[in-house]
Amino acid sequence: MATNAVFGINSNLDTQDIITKMFSLEARPMDLVEAKRQIEEQKLSSFQDLKNKLQTFKSVVSTLNTESRFTVNKGEFSNNSVTDGNKVVDITTTSSASSGTFPLTVNNLATETNIISDGFATTTSELEKGNIDFTVGGVTTSITIDDTNNTLDGLRLAINNLGLDIKASFLDDGDDTNPVRLLISGTKTGKDNAITIDNSISRIEVDSLVVTGFTTTQTAQFCK
Repeated sequence: MATNAVFGINSNLDTQDIITKMFSLEARPMDLVEAKRQIEEQKLSSFQDLKNKLQTFKSVVSTLNTESRFTVNKGEFSNNSVTDGNKVVDITTTSSASSGTFPLTVNNLATETNIISDGFATTTSELEKGNIDFTVGGVTTSITIDDTNNTLDGLRLAINNLGLDIKASFLDDGDDTNPVRLLISGTKTGKDNAITIDNSISRIEVDSLVVTGFTTTQTAQFCK
């Protein structure tokens, strides 16, 4: 028996679908190649990321490749004084510090300036009006003695109100006539905080002015 096949429009077949599927089949090898290429690119990107991380790790490790990174030197101070066990110095060490015991000898302690005046009868002894200059740590300030502060106590208050590293107080030395002395001291030690007084003051007595001087009993110096 003969078989008849009809193609084309009259075959009732979806030729468009058939053509599309044929093209899809032809393109499949290309899709596989593209998918493989993307996988290889992902692998390459992962290897590159790993390489960068290894380079960073290598840089960090190279900074640790020195003995000083793992060597710690600690300094301690030991005071051999029987009467004073206080720590008098702070010690800071570095990795290059040599090991050992090193003596530290202090010949002179740091001191502040101490200045004492001649004697006055009382803290309210009257002073001659005028100016007196104080130099504290290189800064010179003048105090004007006038009607508001022309007593020994007025001068003490004026000194304490200078706002500098200086303080004034009274000292009674027990003298029968003029026992009161004005003690002027620095509040900081060291030569950089030295105090000087540039002129004297005079106390007013019944019939005369008596020039009163200042004597430095201790100079400011550094510890050495």
